[in-house]
Amino acid sequence: MNTPPAFPPENTVMRSNWRHVAQVFRKDGTEILRDRRTLFVNVLLPVLLYPLLMLFVLQVAQLTGDQPREPAVVLIADLPSELSELLQPTEPNSAADAESKTAAPKKPAAKPTEPKSEAVTTRRGLGADTAPVSLKLVVSTAASLRTEVAALIAADRHDDATRVAKARVLTRLREAGAAAALVRLPETVVAKRTQEQPRFAMVSDDAHPQADAVEARLSQALSLYRQRLVERRLAAVGLAADALAPLTISTLHVAPPSESARTRLAGLLPVLLVLLAVSGAFITAVDLVAGERERGTLETLLSWPVRRRDVFIGKLLVVCVAAAASVGLNLLSAGATVAIGTSQLGASAGAQGAFLSAGAGALVLCFVVLLPLTVTLGAVALALTGLASSVKEAQNYLAPLILAAMVAAGVALLPHARPTLALDLIPVTGVVLALKESLQATAIPWLHLGLSAATSLALAAVVVGWSARRFDQESFRYPGLVRAGWGRFRKWGPRPDAPGGIEALLIFAVAVAGMVLAGGFFQHANAAVLVAGPLLLFVAAPALLHTWFGAYDPRVTLGLRLPANRAWLGTAIALPAAIACSLGLGLMQSPWVPSQSGDEQLTKIIADLHTAGGWPLLVLCVAVTPGVCEELLCRGTLLSGLTRGVGMRSGVILSAFLFAILHLSPYRFLPQFVLGVFLALFALRNRSILPGMLIHAGHNAVVVVFSVATAWQTLPLIQPLLALAERAPLPIGAVLAAIGLAGLCYAWRQTKARSTPSE
Repeated sequence: MNTPPAFPPENTVMRSNWRHVAQVFRKDGTEILRDRRTLFVNVLLPVLLYPLLMLFVLQVAQLTGDQPREPAVVLIADLPSELSELLQPTEPNSAADAESKTAAPKKPAAKPTEPKSEAVTTRRGLGADTAPVSLKLVVSTAASLRTEVAALIAADRHDDATRVAKARVLTRLREAGAAAALVRLPETVVAKRTQEQPRFAMVSDDAHPQADAVEARLSQALSLYRQRLVERRLAAVGLAADALAPLTISTLHVAPPSESARTRLAGLLPVLLVLLAVSGAFITAVDLVAGERERGTLETLLSWPVRRRDVFIGKLLVVCVAAAASVGLNLLSAGATVAIGTSQLGASAGAQGAFLSAGAGALVLCFVVLLPLTVTLGAVALALTGLASSVKEAQNYLAPLILAAMVAAGVALLPHARPTLALDLIPVTGVVLALKESLQATAIPWLHLGLSAATSLALAAVVVGWSARRFDQESFRYPGLVRAGWGRFRKWGPRPDAPGGIEALLIFAVAVAGMVLAGGFFQHANAAVLVAGPLLLFVAAPALLHTWFGAYDPRVTLGLRLPANRAWLGTAIALPAAIACSLGLGLMQSPWVPSQSGDEQLTKIIADLHTAGGWPLLVLCVAVTPGVCEELLCRGTLLSGLTRGVGMRSGVILSAFLFAILHLSPYRFLPQFVLGVFLALFALRNRSILPGMLIHAGHNAVVVVFSVATAWQTLPLIQPLLALAERAPLPIGAVLAAIGLAGLCYAWRQTKARSTPSE
């Protein structure tokens, strides 16, 4: 008799069975394709709606444009007859045109070099083709209108007289139902000049529906009237109209339409792709987990004799394929929509091709760079929907994540936002800014693209590992269980010794927010408080308070325990190796990552500390305090939580990455990242952060002492080495980094963990 296959142990380390993954992928993908109603509503309907909605908008715009509109009322007072005629629609051979020709000089005058629209206006007046709004001129019989407008101009903008004058003029406009008023000011308010010049004032009721159109029409008429006056005065002294345009400027656009459109869409296209990827991934994730739980098929799937990780990866592949398909279909639909709109609006075929050919290469580049981000979003969505017992609850869980992703992507819409080495490390923001720069620049910024893609890949690996572990946890299997409380407020059940990954990340986020936002309160303090205050309040205090309120074991969560005796030998070996590694990595990256202004500020703070308290105060503030506080947070709460949430390997990498970001310096990111990886491994090896504190503090102390005490640079043996490092930073840095890494590995192997974690 055949026996059913046994379930693999949950704690057994096994590789993914891709046959099981493919089976889950085929099963879930087929279910989505069979659900025709959901497929039509979520995929096909939006794709078909875009062109239909565009046609609807165009038809509505055409119908509203053909509707007869009432002319806008304009109050006029003491206007010249010629200006009043310009405000009325005229034909090309009208009397006003004939009058202007009669007033022209006998000497043929060249046409003024003005924009084409203004030249047409000069010949044809203000017809319906140049100014769609029609005006109804109402002569104001009230002599006080000119006086009130003059008082409004003469009044101070911030006193009570201005508010009273505005109220009077607005009342006069609304009593007549006028959108604006055009009056000639009295001679008493006209500045005395060499020649008497008339002065006009245009007052607009901004709340009127036609205020903008009327204001543009009046401005155009005044400009034309001014031009005619100038031409007459030039003709009176025997000058041609060319005297108004001594310089002719021709603007030629030589870039291909596709490149021009790609540059204009550079900020919008990445954001659009992120939005489509988010919507496609989240809708599918909700249906694959929360939807199956409501339909009662998730329990059947979880009862298969396969690893939960294989089930998760199969569902993740379905989510990623659905997101990619959603992005592709929506982009094709958007391109067709733009083509329909431009053809209906009378645009040339080149304008249509400009958008549609904004670049297949650009779109492929966007897909490739955004693929790790899509995997990350899909993994997070699957993990979060696993906590929900219904589709509605899953949608509530994902709403904040959608908002956070779109805010991070919306940075690309800022006009002057460009990628930097610091922004490249932010998952969503770094990717969209790198794509924006790729679409705008003539050369692809491979450094920013590579760094942002590497960040997304690292984040995707960590998130996938964390999400796969969520499938094995009890909260995923039974999301409706009543929680027993948290920490010291727990009512029943055992208390965990260490926090989870999300909880540790929240504590780190609180620390970073405090350092960035509240650190400004210490700007006017002395140097010691400026350095030590934020570290104690926003780095060490959150870790300690979180451990106490959460009732976690400080020996497990913070690593506050004595290590084995051999750990001190490894510490002594690791200290000079860490210094050599940091110096070597700094030299290697110096040609590409120049020192930032923040390092100059740090140099000034170090000098102030040395002046105020000498070496003891300097070492205490810059070496000991950061070593203790940062180890409590990064190798204490953060590392213990991440290893419990995403595993040891991912926890080490992610904690080192966040430790490097905490320093807010692109120049120091790589050395701090490598140092963070070693300190995390050292802490896990010894189950204690005390050796890491000594290495961290000693590393900072030596670097600071050598930066302040410059006498060692004049030693006969040091000067040639410094000159050689300045001429060839890459080989010297590589040698130092290799020596340092070898020393760190040897020091790590010399240490020995304690026999039991409870000691």
